[in-house]
Amino acid sequence: MLRKSQFAEEQIIKALKEVEAGAKATDVCRRLGVTGQTFYRWKAKFGGIDVSDAKRLKALEEENHKLKLLVAEQLLDVQMLRLAAEWGLIPAAPRIKNVRVPTTPVEFFSFDEARRLVDAAGAEWRTMILVALRTGLRVGELLALRWDDVDLKAGRIIVRRTIWKGHEGPPKSGRDREVPLGDEVLAALKGHRHLKGKTVFCNPDGSMLTAAQCRPPIEAACRKAGLTKRGWHALRHTFASHLAMRGASAKEVQELLGHGSLQMTMRYMHLSPKARRDAVRLLDALPSDAESRHKEGT
Repeated sequence: MLRKSQFAEEQIIKALKEVEAGAKATDVCRRLGVTGQTFYRWKAKFGGIDVSDAKRLKALEEENHKLKLLVAEQLLDVQMLRLAAEWGLIPAAPRIKNVRVPTTPVEFFSFDEARRLVDAAGAEWRTMILVALRTGLRVGELLALRWDDVDLKAGRIIVRRTIWKGHEGPPKSGRDREVPLGDEVLAALKGHRHLKGKTVFCNPDGSMLTAAQCRPPIEAACRKAGLTKRGWHALRHTFASHLAMRGASAKEVQELLGHGSLQMTMRYMHLSPKARRDAVRLLDALPSDAESRHKEGT
């Protein structure tokens, strides 16, 4: 049986006109080798129009399909649409009104919750969780982290690769980044040092861990600590949020996280309700001399 896509518009319209002239639809379908359902789809789409209109309709559908592909591939911006029009992929670049997409709140652990999570983690996972909390590495970057990437003397990590769906590749940003290590995480890594394999976090036989293996341990730590269940990416959120709450600039957070744009970092630059209250309370602590100088200047 031939598919509908194998029929030209001329053939489809000719078949429809035969039925309009008195031929039985079942006979036409049998001759063409199509189902009655296909024929009625043709009728709904092409009934009452001529061949030239049908061709224009098909051309519009093809252009619409190309535009949908551009949208699906996140190419829907003014420059790319102009380029698509220039290349002839679409007739013209449409005028698109910017749509505001509501941002979802970023979940993170408070300082107390982060400490409870580390304390509740199993001994074999505690260092990995602490490193994630204090460096912001993605879980794929943690899985791909090698001892060659860790400088215990200088106190830093160089993120050179990641694991994505079982395959090793460069970091998401496409470039290496350096992340300094604080005293606690540096001490933890020194105590974690092993010769089982080249990766820092691995199975007892030295083989590489998988993302699936990492999920149960952090969920178990959350349960034991009495916390809402969250995944590894929440530790990255926590790292960025804690930096912001301690006064780090957006640019500093961007570089530590390895974001390609500052806009991406800004979603992390929020404060907890307590931190906001503390910020407002700073106004209650204005020195009297500063207040008097301000009055003199007004």
